Amino acid sequence: MLSSIRVIALAASLALISNVSASPLFKRYVTASPVINADFADPSVLLYNQKWYAFATGAYGAHVQVATSDSFLSGWHVNQGYDALPNLPAWVRPDNPTGSFDDGRFVLYYSAVHDKFNVHCVGAAVSDGTSPEGPYTAQSNEPLACNEESGGSIDPAGFKDKDGQNYVVYKIDGNNKGNGGVCGNSNPPIQSTPIKLQKLQSDLITRDGDPQTILDRDDNDGPLVEAPSLNYKDGFYYLFFSSNCYSTPQYDVSFATARNVGGPYTKAHAPDAPLLVTSDGLSAPGGADVSIEGTYMAFHGNIDNKARGMYVATIEEAAGKVTI
Repeated sequence: MLSSIRVIALAASLALISNVSASPLFKRYVTASPVINADFADPSVLLYNQKWYAFATGAYGAHVQVATSDSFLSGWHVNQGYDALPNLPAWVRPDNPTGSFDDGRFVLYYSAVHDKFNVHCVGAAVSDGTSPEGPYTAQSNEPLACNEESGGSIDPAGFKDKDGQNYVVYKIDGNNKGNGGVCGNSNPPIQSTPIKLQKLQSDLITRDGDPQTILDRDDNDGPLVEAPSLNYKDGFYYLFFSSNCYSTPQYDVSFATARNVGGPYTKAHAPDAPLLVTSDGLSAPGGADVSIEGTYMAFHGNIDNKARGMYVATIEEAAGKVTI
């Protein structure tokens, strides 16, 4: 998600892969107030060795923020002054990237502004240690995905399929090529903002073939779809995404489902979706990420005119439907 002044990348989502233990059942709900009451946009969540980790859009001098908790529903602590990606690759212009996570090898996917193309591109970095907190080191002098001719690439999220194959999903930032209006893309002709699925080689940082489009905006989505988060449960692939514009009250969290990882994906509609909208003190919810077992969701919401805090919810995925 690109800020209105086009200064920082606002893209993150997290896929949980290994060393994840099942969570207990409980009554589903959404927290009434943020569990991180500070700028912690587009959170990505991971359970590793009985500890929760969250990664978020760069802020407060860090390229990638990290927070931890022993209990997903409360007790989150932001590691102030710590940067999970302290050194940027050569292709990055010195703006703030952000990231997401994949696999027990601790691979961080992030987006940042390309120095030459002046659009956001997706990169990969690997942890220097044995903790999900990093620090991470960029693995290539070239982006994993860029698509500069279509507006750039943002919102990467890793996903490991049931057969062990790894992917990364991301958004083509087509509204960056729009003709003005809300999020730069509400004046016709409205540009496509497809969600792409990229198969990865076993090193988790090299493309395997060409990406495929698995979702795109339509008239019900406003100017865009973005912030994908993919998981699998009991025969269904659940693709979570946000639609409308992050800077408006219409921003939301919705989902689509498929029987195969490559689709076709069918968007859910009322009364099943959207899952989260502006209401009852919650403002412009979006950038959601869902834990691997399909029980927990983290997302951001406006906490003032300049910041988006992290909220959490419990969810249920069953027979191709999601409930909060």
